[in-house]
Parts: sequence; C-alpha cells; structure tokens
Amino acid sequence: GPVWSAQRADWVASDLELPVYDRKPILLVPKFSVRFKLSLDSQEFYNHYMVEFLKREYLNSNSGLVQVLKNTGERYVTKK
Repeated sequence: GPVWSAQRADWVASDLELPVYDRKPILLVPKFSVRFKLSLDSQEFYNHYMVEFLKREYLNSNSGLVQVLKNTGERYVTKK
C-alpha cells in the first residue's frame, strides 16, 4: 500500500515487511497519536495545542509578550 516518503514529501506505493508477533503483523503507532478519548474538548485543545502554537508565533514575531531571562538570555512568553 501507500507509504509516506520523507525524501519525496509524497505517498509512494511500496511493499514492506511488518513486524510480526505470534505470526500476526503488528502495526506500530506513535504514542502521541493514541488517545483514550476520541475527541478533544475545547479546554484541552486550547491548553495543549493553541497555547503552544501561540507561544511559537509570539516568539517568532518578537511580540511584546516575549521576555528574556537575565541570567541565561533565554526568551519565553508569559501566559498572563
């Protein structure tokens, strides 16, 4: 079936050997994509995805919310 090719940045047809346990193929799934609940609630989406996205946006644009630690010079965004 189709397999994602990082080099081509596209799906390509390919035959692969899957890992096998007890003569059954195993599909390895990244831990971050496995969820106990099938849907996100709005608070979880905001806290885990939107806040991190907005932090990166503010850091990239050097917004007024970006502050610098005096001892290390590390830039960070306050949530206040």
